[in-house]
Amino acid sequence: ISVLSNPYNITGIIEDPDGNIFISTYRANIFMTTDQGETWSQVVIGKYGENISCINVDKNGNYYAIKDSTCLKSDDGTSWIENTFKRKSSYWESMSIDVNDDVYLGTSQNGVYLSNDSSKSWELINDGLFNKYVISTTSDDSGNVVVGTFGNPFLLKDSVYSWQSLSNGFPRTFTTSLAISPQGILFSGTQDYGMYRTSA
Repeated sequence: ISVLSNPYNITGIIEDPDGNIFISTYRANIFMTTDQGETWSQVVIGKYGENISCINVDKNGNYYAIKDSTCLKSDDGTSWIENTFKRKSSYWESMSIDVNDDVYLGTSQNGVYLSNDSSKSWELINDGLFNKYVISTTSDDSGNVVVGTFGNPFLLKDSVYSWQSLSNGFPRTFTTSLAISPQGILFSGTQDYGMYRTSA
């Protein structure tokens, strides 16, 4: 059953702490529903209204979205502003928010940016990350954070902010998507090589 009739390219789906559902779309803005998809409203975000490639929300109701080379933030999911910080030129590729509400942004050239103060400040955390093209990110309730690059995923050692390569048995290709099961199994979708998984 179709709940958005137009042929939108859906790039992300989230549910906020109040039960509202938001979707990001490529070339067509952000939509939200308060009645489980019976009706949708288009979120107006001014000049940032197209090419939203990812959307996420933390437990405190801070919303984040990424568009090309711009990171956006909202306090209510409907009014968005550019979340500016000094960084090298690159495109945002992926985003994850961990159990502590720390925000991880993967880029096309510069690796991973981390904010652990609701995006007031950001730092690069690339120790051990020898490929800086971070196309996918994920985290779990145990505090594990994994990013996907070309070649293999990397696991973050949280105590020292250092990345550990998970290359054993993994093909030389892009890690296009990631998910961690409740049992601690990492699933990785790849470009051209199907799905891979770790042991628990």
